[in-house]
Amino acid sequence: MGIFNGIEILFFILGAMAVLSINGIVFLRRKYPFRWYSTLLAGLGFFLLIFTVAWSVSSIIEGETRSAGLGILVFGAQALICFALTRQLVVKEMKSIARQYATEEETPGLKGQPLVGSHSSLPN
Repeated sequence: MGIFNGIEILFFILGAMAVLSINGIVFLRRKYPFRWYSTLLAGLGFFLLIFTVAWSVSSIIEGETRSAGLGILVFGAQALICFALTRQLVVKEMKSIARQYATEEETPGLKGQPLVGSHSSLPN
C-alpha cells in the first residue's frame, strides 16, 4: 500500500460515508415527506452507522476482534433501529397525506384548493 496504512484509508472511507449520508438525507427529504424528527432520527442512524464502521475497523487494526464484533452488534443494531423507526414515521406520514388527498377527491366543492396541512405545506 505504500505510504498509506489502515487509519488513512479508514478516514477516507469515513469521510466518503459522511458525504454520502448527508446527500442521502437530502435526497430522501425531497422524495418523501420527512418531518423534523424523522430527519433527526435518520441523521442519528447514519451517525451510528459511521461510528460502527470506525469502531470496528479500528478494533480490527489494533487486533481486538472481539471488540470489533461487539461494536458491530451494539452500535450497528442501534443504527438499524433508528432506520426502522425513521421508515415507520415516513410511511405513517405518507398514509396521512394519502388520506387527505382521498378526502379531497370525495368532496367536489374543494377541488383546486390546497388542503391545510397537505404535503405541499410541509416545511422543507
